[in-house]
Amino acid sequence: MRRGPESGLAPAIFPQALTGGAVLRELATWHGFGYAVPRGVPCNVNPSHEHPGRHGAVKRQATTLALLILACVAAAPAASAQSALRGSREKMLRQHSVAESSDYPFLETPADVEQYAELGVLVPVDPSRDLRLGKVSFAVTRPVVRTFVQRLARQYHEACGQPLVVTSLTRPVTEQPENASELSVHPAGMAVDIRSEPRRGCRRWLERTLLSLQDEGVLEVTKERRPAHYHIAVFPQQYAALVERLGGDDAAGAAPFVPGIRATPSAPSATRFASARDTDRETYRVQRGDTLRRIASRHGVTVALLKRVNGLRSSRIAPGQVLTIPVS
Repeated sequence: MRRGPESGLAPAIFPQALTGGAVLRELATWHGFGYAVPRGVPCNVNPSHEHPGRHGAVKRQATTLALLILACVAAAPAASAQSALRGSREKMLRQHSVAESSDYPFLETPADVEQYAELGVLVPVDPSRDLRLGKVSFAVTRPVVRTFVQRLARQYHEACGQPLVVTSLTRPVTEQPENASELSVHPAGMAVDIRSEPRRGCRRWLERTLLSLQDEGVLEVTKERRPAHYHIAVFPQQYAALVERLGGDDAAGAAPFVPGIRATPSAPSATRFASARDTDRETYRVQRGDTLRRIASRHGVTVALLKRVNGLRSSRIAPGQVLTIPVS
């Protein structure tokens, strides 16, 4: 069967895979209006072709359908991105699971946050030319999350010419907003909220960057609307490994031993606690037969203190694990 303007029948959407220009030429022929064909592009369309009146309604319907299909195709990438930015309980469960598998305790009160900051388990995030803090109650976080924030802020500033705005970091359970999920990882120091930029170009850059990292499996991002911001849960071990692969001045600092992240004999980089107060503590590698009580007694500290400093939720330890020992 013939396909074309003379037949009065719409092609099966289009007869073959067409480029954008070819689609426009096809539509121009079906609807009976001129289309300027770029020089050097082969095309057998007659721009001045006139359609018989008895087929006009069918042709107009075919054109409308084709235009709708084109609009849907053009909108598909944006719709896919928005879907990937959408929050879900599945996301929250996955983030909560990562925090638990990393032995990150969920801090209950502001006093807990201050204590972990004093011990160096949480580190400060300071404003800079690349980064602004917008009413952040507790400007401390896990070292690997700080690395993420600083790297992202530097790249964002270069791309958009303005600083990245962080609106929340570690937030204890008692300071969570009423609409916060019980699965939130803010109390674990694993999350950061970033203000949504009204400028479309900067917003698109930020979303593309975050979604590419989400595709790498090193974080999860959710676009929130009230207030407008991006909630980002950084997966510590995965992100540290990515930074180490990429290299850079801060790559080595992205994956030190942090209390609460399990250390194994196969992870030689996990041998030292990243802290501003390293002179006040030392490390100990667990040997076969060791117990937490025996280690605490040997170093003159309590089991409770060892668990708190190392972010342990139980007394279970494994050979090869590196523990931080406070030095009085």
